[in-house]
Parts: sequence; structure tokens; C-alpha cells
Amino acid sequence: MEDLSIIELFYTYLDLEVNNDNQIFRIGLVSPNLTKDFLEESLNQAYEEMRKLKNSNLAVCGHNFRRFDYPYLIEQEPQLSSWRIIDTLELSILAFPLQHSHKLNKDYKQSEYSSNNPLEDAQATRLLLGQQLEALFKKPDEVQQVYIWFLTCGCKDADLAYQQFFSDHLGLKIEQPTIEMLPETMLKGINQSYLQQVWSSPKTYDFETRLCVAGLLAWNYECNVNESKQVFCDWLRHLNNFQSVLENLRPLSTNEFAISSYLEYFEIPSFRPLQEEAVQAIINNERPLVLMPTGGGKSLQHFRLL
Repeated sequence: MEDLSIIELFYTYLDLEVNNDNQIFRIGLVSPNLTKDFLEESLNQAYEEMRKLKNSNLAVCGHNFRRFDYPYLIEQEPQLSSWRIIDTLELSILAFPLQHSHKLNKDYKQSEYSSNNPLEDAQATRLLLGQQLEALFKKPDEVQQVYIWFLTCGCKDADLAYQQFFSDHLGLKIEQPTIEMLPETMLKGINQSYLQQVWSSPKTYDFETRLCVAGLLAWNYECNVNESKQVFCDWLRHLNNFQSVLENLRPLSTNEFAISSYLEYFEIPSFRPLQEEAVQAIINNERPLVLMPTGGGKSLQHFRLL
């Protein structure tokens, strides 16, 4: 793995604070030559600095930056559009797939109600990126190759940003792996027919769809390697097309053994009347309307079975 100090020559770490009127009021910035907390009265200076950084070919790294911070930023400063972004939240679901939450570490806050400090968060993002790279490069080569390929095999801004990150800055060779080289622990329970569709024409799937596939493969792999029953992180559900990818990539098994294993997981000895019929209908994607009396066992059917 490349020395992270070399990586930092190519990136500026950013975090924004946005008020209830959807206006940016504070920016934390860490770049090779500047570390600063920009308050509301100095935001124009921050925007000028960011324009200089972008024009000097520095990319940006932030946590949940692509989907939250960046839309606010380019609305305020359109000149910052098409900035290449590395998002540590995206990398986190691949580096640490068994973590239920991927919130940024904010130990500086005395309570959850304390105000965020964007400079502290930008510095935390910098540290997190190093931890993620360390975790990713400890995984088997074929696993690394799958994750990197899914992040880079398109031609949109996000793909280009990760191509630059892994190839130009980390010096890694990006190649499409074959499905046959994937570990059995990654493929267990996976619908390989759907996976083959994605594999054979990856550019027809957008970046978020491929991120969903990569995230679910990473979670499935780590669950099987560690014999874990941890569910995937909630953040994945917010990605476009996630539910469709989940249903196609890792379909539920309807055999008796599989259903019994779910009951065992929740320490339930057996179904109550009509529960099994309702659960089978849900598994079969029939979207049933279930009416039961109080105490009839509706809660079990609210769980998303995997």
C-alpha cells in the first residue's frame, strides 16, 4: 500500500455544515497547504480556496459528501461541479461491511446534541480513509479486485474519481476479475445468473447500482467468513435501486430449512396460525395485506428476512 502521506498530496478533505434553510454556514477544509475552519463571514474565502484546489487538479474526499454536502456546494458554487470525489462512506461499506452504522467518529462531541465541528470532521475523514485502505488491503487479492472493479468500471464522474484514486494515486492495476475466481464464501446464496448479467455488461448499470452489488457481496462474504448473522447496514437501503438489487442478487430461499433458521434466529419455537402463510407470501414477493388481532403475531412479519 502506498504511504498515505503521498495520497494526501492529491486530496483536500471537506465537510460542510448546512442550516435549516439549506444554506452553508460553516466549512472545514484540510488540504496539503491549509487546514482551516471557515465561519459564515469567511465563506467566500473558502469558495475561492476550493476553486484554486480544483483548478490545480486536487480531488476532494468527504464522508457522505457525494450525496449530501456536494449538492449544496455546487448550488452555491457551480464552478465546483464535476469535482472528482472520493466518498469514505462508500468505501466504508466495503472495508467494514459488518458495521451496522458507518457514521463518522465524532469523539470531540460531549453529547449527541453538541454542535458539529466541520474541521474536526474533515480531519476524521482523513484518518478514516487511511483505516479503510489498511482494511481493504488486508483482504485477499481477488476480493480487493472485485471491489475496486465495481467502483471503477463505468465512465461517470464517480467512476473516474475512483480510477484516478486506485490507479493513478495508489498505483494499482484495475482489471475485471472472472466470477470463477471469486471465493465461495462471497458467492454462497448469491444468484449467479443476475451477477453474470452485471458482470457481462457493467456499463449498463449506474454507479449506485454497482455500489449496491459490491456492498452486498462484501457483506455476504464477511458474514460467511466470520459466521455472522449481522444484517447489512441501513445506509445501503437509501441507494437507488437497492431493493431491486437485493431481491435479484440475494433472493430469499423458500424451503423449510431456511424458514426454520429464521425462527431459530429470533428464538421463536414455531409459527402462530396464519403467520407462515403470510411470511411465505412476503418471501414470494406477493405483497400481502395481513389483518390480525392484537397478539396475533404481526410483528414477526415486519422484519425484513434475509
